[in-house]
Amino acid sequence: MAKRKSVKKPVTPAAKAVSRQSTDSASQGGGLKSLVAMEQESHSSLAAEGQPGQLVDTSDCVGIDQDRVATQDCLQIASALLGQPPVFWGRYFKGPGNKSPVQYQPQDESNFFNRNHIRVLPVARQTNHVNKNDDQLGYKDGLRNAAAIMAAFGASLLAKQAQVLVFLDVEPSGPLNVNYFNGWSRGLTEAGASAMIDFSDEVAAKTLPPSAKISFAPAVYGHHADAATWSALSNAVSAGAPCEAAWVVYMDTNPKFPIGPWLSQYTSPKMPASVPVVLCQRILDYRDAKKRSYDFDLANPDHKDWLLDRLVIPDAMHVSA
Repeated sequence: MAKRKSVKKPVTPAAKAVSRQSTDSASQGGGLKSLVAMEQESHSSLAAEGQPGQLVDTSDCVGIDQDRVATQDCLQIASALLGQPPVFWGRYFKGPGNKSPVQYQPQDESNFFNRNHIRVLPVARQTNHVNKNDDQLGYKDGLRNAAAIMAAFGASLLAKQAQVLVFLDVEPSGPLNVNYFNGWSRGLTEAGASAMIDFSDEVAAKTLPPSAKISFAPAVYGHHADAATWSALSNAVSAGAPCEAAWVVYMDTNPKFPIGPWLSQYTSPKMPASVPVVLCQRILDYRDAKKRSYDFDLANPDHKDWLLDRLVIPDAMHVSA
């Protein structure tokens, strides 16, 4: 995808803010510091830098994630802070029909993302499960996550993509278990190839080929210093489990905007060498004047095009009054 240029008025972000229990980067010195302490140190300076309308020229590929329904108001605030509209927006997916605003709500958000041409970054959320030594629990969760994503976007839209990237949310308080990930990645990928997905009408209309299926690509979100998670992932990948990408948390002691450029240390030596780091969460739980939370993310320029091709721009929906 071509580099995005700044625009003269803010457009688009909104939707996630996951209160992660992440910590300062160990490599920054001083050990691990609580997120609450970091916020107290940094938010006053962030607010001073991110006034609406102060868009700057940047070539970084940036986005946000939130645990709330996306709105134009949050988009405008995030655009002003980033210096450009977000290219992507992370949202949670758990199971089909989940009405919690923490999860993606297609009837409220699809038109927003379609109109603003923002890609949705799917995040699979069951953080209290990922540390369980339970292959079958992981498998069931992978099936449910896939079903939620298919219900939100429609199977025919997803089948037109080469892959659909899905990040499993892993927090430091509950590091990844190798058997859980084996089951989850298998359930996610098998769901997309299920014979229960009927593309016969699309095939007859020649909008999809006879071999149509949805290729879900498993990936992992975690703190860059979470050695237990990356060790488990390495073992799973070595045993044959698919993992296409990693999204890491890596914050500075005094985070500020702009959040680029990309730095080599965002790829931790603790991580499996075969799994590319495509995203870095640089600022966590920034709160605006209405106490709405935002996370700010930077794409690895070496993998930007690959990443964006695997995120989803929803079709517009007709929503009855």
